[in-house]
Amino acid sequence: MHSPFDLTKPIAIGSDHAGYDHKESLISFLEGKGLSFKDFGTDSKESVDYPDFAHPWQLLLKPVISLLAFYVRQCKRSSHYCQ
Repeated sequence: MHSPFDLTKPIAIGSDHAGYDHKESLISFLEGKGLSFKDFGTDSKESVDYPDFAHPWQLLLKPVISLLAFYVRQCKRSSHYCQ
């Protein structure tokens, strides 16, 4: 598979409750392609406050961002795909 990203590195994935189904579909796709990933939650459709996830998630990713191919954040209003 051709990609502009270094897919030897894991892909970071996270969502709030509204993006949970999308995140799970993406995980199934990545598993099917044999790509590595790290799931940063949420772990269910149970309602969560997105800022409670997004801010700590950013702090967690900051020191390891160079070790990732890219990251995906899915929330109710939008998706964020960042390198």
